Amino acid sequence: MNKKSQGFTLLEIMIALVIIAILATIALPSFNNTIVKNKMDTKASDLLRDFNLARSEAIKRGVSVTICPSDDGTQCSGGTDYSKGWIIFTDLNEDGSIDAGEDQIRVVTDVDDKIDISGQLSYVCYNSSGLLC
Repeated sequence: MNKKSQGFTLLEIMIALVIIAILATIALPSFNNTIVKNKMDTKASDLLRDFNLARSEAIKRGVSVTICPSDDGTQCSGGTDYSKGWIIFTDLNEDGSIDAGEDQIRVVTDVDDKIDISGQLSYVCYNSSGLLC
């Protein structure tokens, strides 16, 4: 009775590794694009969620609430670039800037610097009815 070995030869393993390396080289750039697209979708959803939060907080608190882009998480930047973050705060005088006595509701500073998020308005204000100021 003859017994044959049941393993793989070195040549078969090397061919399989070469095929895996070729497939990984082709698939990796496509996978990176998917990751970047998912990050962009996530940040856009986060910003939309925070616009909805600002509106609902204005209705709930019965005062005007503003959302604006912020570079440092403490003051509005005055621009339209949300790429570095944004803040939501009660805006009692509806001037689009946070003043003494106005509460910060939410501060977002963890935006990926490779993602460009910009708009046309330097701030968005909701009044106590949930309408734009």
